[in-house]
Amino acid sequence: MSNNIKIINKYSKPVHVKILENLSRVKEEKYEKVSDISVDLLLKLVKEGKISIPGAKTAESEFSTDLSAKVKDYHKNFSDRKLEWTEFVVPGELQIGPGETNFLALKGEDNYYYLTVTIEGNLIADQIKRSSPTIIIGENGLIQDLHQVEAEEIKRGSRILLQLDGRRKFIAPPVLTGLFKQMVTATVSDIYLQHEIEFIESDRYAPDVTCRLKSTVRLEQFPDDVYMYASDGGWVYYDKFRRSGIDFRKQTWRIHKVSTHDVDDKNSLYSGDKVRIQNVQFPNSYLNFSGKWASSPVGEGAIWIIRKNASFIDNQ
Repeated sequence: MSNNIKIINKYSKPVHVKILENLSRVKEEKYEKVSDISVDLLLKLVKEGKISIPGAKTAESEFSTDLSAKVKDYHKNFSDRKLEWTEFVVPGELQIGPGETNFLALKGEDNYYYLTVTIEGNLIADQIKRSSPTIIIGENGLIQDLHQVEAEEIKRGSRILLQLDGRRKFIAPPVLTGLFKQMVTATVSDIYLQHEIEFIESDRYAPDVTCRLKSTVRLEQFPDDVYMYASDGGWVYYDKFRRSGIDFRKQTWRIHKVSTHDVDDKNSLYSGDKVRIQNVQFPNSYLNFSGKWASSPVGEGAIWIIRKNASFIDNQ
């Protein structure tokens, strides 16, 4: 890959582009003996992926229970070994006007980088792992050919955003509606809301596995109403956790993959996959939208792109 990243803005508004690199192969490392740092700091660096030690692997959303023991053992038995590590660095940031082209130079030798793009404060891509030497922001405000080097699997506990296919619209932060402002109501706009996905029967996706979608935003008036549910009237709201019965089924969803992104795997869910989201209580109803409101009318529903946001996954 070229060391220069070409960025083309075809959109009608300025875009802000930031690129992160992992400089683990650049000769600017910090060198320290294992014995010169504490076990806690060593564990932190391993968790963040800045240091690797034999036999210590990190899991998807939580680190293995014996990771701490392995790090302690390594610290004890290899106290004279030197470590190499660096922070992630930002080679550059650019504000690119409408119709303009610019370049950012990479410092490292890796064949990938992490891309963040915002338009008027709205996040379009957040630390997306990418290898292409050209970035094109299209006329619709979306990144063309958004290629991820490694597809990131969505598992239980992953934080995701839901983007309408082909549009810069997302499931957005909820608002209060109703005569007495008693309904926590799902909205759709160009500001995204992250949900934590909770697969119910398994830790991972499968075509027959159901899930809950838990909002990461809590309204002060109703802090427990964070689980997305479909109402009898075909609108989408948030409710408190339900263990059984009709209300439980209303806040339970089944995800149907429409197409995959990078990985052709029908039994896994990856960032970038296109999906339809079916309600369990109302099996003929799918997640959709009407104007600025999320809805669940009868019918196939909208196609959504599930995206995983790197800034919420603790440097995995």
